[in-house]
Amino acid sequence: LTVHGLFPPPEKRMWFNASLGPTKENSKAVASFFKAAEIVEAKMVSIHPGFRQEIIWRPHEEPESRPLTQRPISKEDAWKGAFEVFEKCLELAENVGCDFAIENVPDIAIPLVYSVKDFEQVFERFPKMKLLLDFGHALYDNVLPDFLEAYASRVGQVHLHFSRPEAIAPKADEHKPITSFEQVESLLKVKQFKKIPVIFEHWPGITEEQISAEKKLVEEFEKKF
Repeated sequence: LTVHGLFPPPEKRMWFNASLGPTKENSKAVASFFKAAEIVEAKMVSIHPGFRQEIIWRPHEEPESRPLTQRPISKEDAWKGAFEVFEKCLELAENVGCDFAIENVPDIAIPLVYSVKDFEQVFERFPKMKLLLDFGHALYDNVLPDFLEAYASRVGQVHLHFSRPEAIAPKADEHKPITSFEQVESLLKVKQFKKIPVIFEHWPGITEEQISAEKKLVEEFEKKF
């Protein structure tokens, strides 16, 4: 089991942004992550990597709608705030007995920690932190080879879906199911793949039959390890 969201869901939707630092709202959210992890005995708590702007949800729209960006956060303040949140998360992870990871998210979301160099800065500061490798996001941004080259051994969880990069026009972060070994062959570099949580992450509209087929394919893929 893993925790990658707010529990219990807050009355008012919030976009968790580590770059704002340990605000009252963020501190409450962080505490809820690890309380949930303790209850369900989760192996991993993971969060988004902070963002370079304040972000809110669009009002009166479906849960998967795009967020709205607000005022920019200075680079200095964003890194300071994120590091304070990461430090607290790692402290709570040690208390609970689980791992803690941050996720790679697409550049369109304006993430604070985005490039391999950015993640290197984080991992040098926090050597116990893991990478939640979002396979589809890395495909979409054409950074999968770079991330696997640098951090295959640090991957503690995978979000699995297929999204079209620029090389397969039109580019789209589709979150579609994996349908072939060829699509995930690069994950053979993640030697611990069989031992870590792998989460199927898809948009609405994907059928149970598609997910069942994907599950069978991934189970066969795991036999290669």
